[in-house]
Amino acid sequence: MLQNFKWLALKDEIEFEQRKFKGKLAGKANKYSQHLDGIIRTRIMIFAMSMLIFHSVLTNYLLHDSFEMEFLIERSIFSMIFMVCGILFNKARIVTIIISSLPLLLIIISYFFDNQFSGRPFAFMTGITIVLLSGVYHQIQLKKLKKELENSLIENSLLKF
Repeated sequence: MLQNFKWLALKDEIEFEQRKFKGKLAGKANKYSQHLDGIIRTRIMIFAMSMLIFHSVLTNYLLHDSFEMEFLIERSIFSMIFMVCGILFNKARIVTIIISSLPLLLIIISYFFDNQFSGRPFAFMTGITIVLLSGVYHQIQLKKLKKELENSLIENSLLKF
């Protein structure tokens, strides 16, 4: 499924993923590919959250016939943060992942001050935040594996001479 979204990653990462490795390096290359997929999933999630953040606004309006302009403005600002983070994702990945998790953390904190605490939205937002923050792990591992694979390529080319 993520093959259709490879364009969301950097061009040099996709080209590096296409290289063929043998032996132990093939396993590392496979892990590199998995972490690259994790990065792509994280970016897709950031873009998706820019729209999913309006779920509560629509639910309140359609099911409970309640419209709060402040709530809509708050969610619009959160949506803009997600969109900007999704667009700037490849410039500074770890920073954008952390910034995009801040609105979710604010929503999670707001559930504690809500008079009608519901576990399902709290659990959903907590799960989304954890999955989103896993993008930091994928980015760190991606850089580490790329460095190891590049070093092995350099070592192998020096051994041939």
